[in-house]
Amino acid sequence: MMDPILQKLLSSLVLLLVLGGVHFALMRGIRKSMARESLRRHRAVFVGKVLRVVLLGTGGLLLIGIWGFSMETIWIFMSGLLGLIAIGFVAVWSLLSNIVAGVLLFFTNPFRIGERVSFVGEEMTGEVEDITLMFVTLRDGEDLLRVPNNLFFQRALRIRAAA
Repeated sequence: MMDPILQKLLSSLVLLLVLGGVHFALMRGIRKSMARESLRRHRAVFVGKVLRVVLLGTGGLLLIGIWGFSMETIWIFMSGLLGLIAIGFVAVWSLLSNIVAGVLLFFTNPFRIGERVSFVGEEMTGEVEDITLMFVTLRDGEDLLRVPNNLFFQRALRIRAAA
């Protein structure tokens, strides 16, 4: 009979190796898709980050189970944690607004990196350099403008294709 701690260590190692293999295979698929140009680089980076978070969360829950923590206790803890997060999001609604807008920008794809974007009736204009969950970075000559994502859904835009 194997020592229980050694068995848990081996199970944990096997789980980490399996999750690492799954991550490697999925990232390889993303890179192949990117190489065929059906997936742009910034989208591949975003999908890779989401994939890592999902795998880390899944791996963490499985490791907790391997080490014998009660699932009831874990669910109580997670419920409390999610409740605190929800209260925190209400307190920081603009942060949540920008993240949701960033996800919507990802899926709706109203403009691309390299295109020139300007807000109608305002002086804010520039070439799109980067799109993240919180901000779109515009280059206006020597200046970089970091524009919160939610502004792209609150203002009218003029978009000119990349030169």
